[in-house]
Amino acid sequence: MDKKLGLWGACAYCIGGMIGSGVFLSSSSILQYTGSYGMALAVWTGAGLITVMAALVYLEMGTSIPSNGGGFAYLTKANWHPLAASFFWLGTFFTYPATMATLGLGMAQNTVQGLKSFTEFDDTTYVCITIFTTIASIVAVSILNLGKSISFQLVVTVAKVMVITVIIAIGIGYLVAGHTLAYDVLFVNSTTDSLDIVMATYMGLFSYSGYEVLNVVMGEIRHKVFTTTIAGTGTVIMVMFVYFLVNISYFTVIDKSRILKSTSISADFFNLSLGKVFGNIMPFVVSFLMLSNMNTVIFGGGRFMATGATNNILPSVIGYTNPDHNSPRLAILIQMTIAIGLSFVNNLSSLMSYMSFAELLDRFIVLSSFLYMRYKGTKFAEGAYHNHVGVVLLYFGICGALLTLPIYRVRLFVLSYVIGLFT
Repeated sequence: MDKKLGLWGACAYCIGGMIGSGVFLSSSSILQYTGSYGMALAVWTGAGLITVMAALVYLEMGTSIPSNGGGFAYLTKANWHPLAASFFWLGTFFTYPATMATLGLGMAQNTVQGLKSFTEFDDTTYVCITIFTTIASIVAVSILNLGKSISFQLVVTVAKVMVITVIIAIGIGYLVAGHTLAYDVLFVNSTTDSLDIVMATYMGLFSYSGYEVLNVVMGEIRHKVFTTTIAGTGTVIMVMFVYFLVNISYFTVIDKSRILKSTSISADFFNLSLGKVFGNIMPFVVSFLMLSNMNTVIFGGGRFMATGATNNILPSVIGYTNPDHNSPRLAILIQMTIAIGLSFVNNLSSLMSYMSFAELLDRFIVLSSFLYMRYKGTKFAEGAYHNHVGVVLLYFGICGALLTLPIYRVRLFVLSYVIGLFT
């Protein structure tokens, strides 16, 4: 593949891939799990700091092993071939398609919310519109070639930045005007359940997903260390501050009960702050803006699947890249078909939780292989970025803790239930 992805294109993919679910989908779910504004903001910040560490670690892995395929390439380099194959199957048939399905459902919910402002319809029509919108959004983005994909990503990313700037400006205006009720009860009703905090963190981590697409397409990036440092780690830091400010704006303008019931929090925000006209239009705008998130996932997912095909895990024809469009069309078609099937789950919170757990498990395994290679003294690419081993170990430990606690809690629940049956 030609190396056509430069700094601006890489930044657009990372920003466009991250900003979307966090601003438009996850805020209600995180507040529901945490119970209070203050705890929700703490989770957003904590998830952001974890993601900054993750971006630094993935920067090192990507520049040390500058091949397409991300974690699959790293596991293969470590000669952990059975795990590499398992990682590939999980990514190809669940992680990427489920992410597409989640984004498609998010866009569909916003579209339905917008249509409800103009007309009433029954549950059957609601389901049909949701399914149609989800499928249409996935198909629409799948047909873009690499050049058009980058241009589309840049345009939509600029539009996202404009919308977010307006949201933050309105929130600041409300704060200056004295709307501080939310911050008078900042930590009231905060959860003390560790599992709720972990689930909220899962939602937060899902909202930061998108930066790792650069590792999947590392072979197509120009000036790898420079581009990946700015487009990967730099954009994560920027997005962390954006999410914090946007959520402050939401909490300032919308009361807690309405946030928890909301299916389109940005629409409710504009409805309350700028009036019904903007509130009615906003769900359609959000659906359009989230196409860039879908574009990022399809861009990475198709190339991830093609990499497996070129390594003989799938038939080699799947790895064929259209020379005119520089895009693995058959791989993208297969990913798109799986995503459409998964979209029938129709539960955003569940999909996001499953996705976050699967991604953490992926990263824990991949990081294990990388630590093994560092310990063994494997020869990496010259000029690669290097972290202090403490950063890598800290992130490794955090991934392990976030994976272990839910399993431990569920095990205790099942054990208690079994004991209860026989006592």
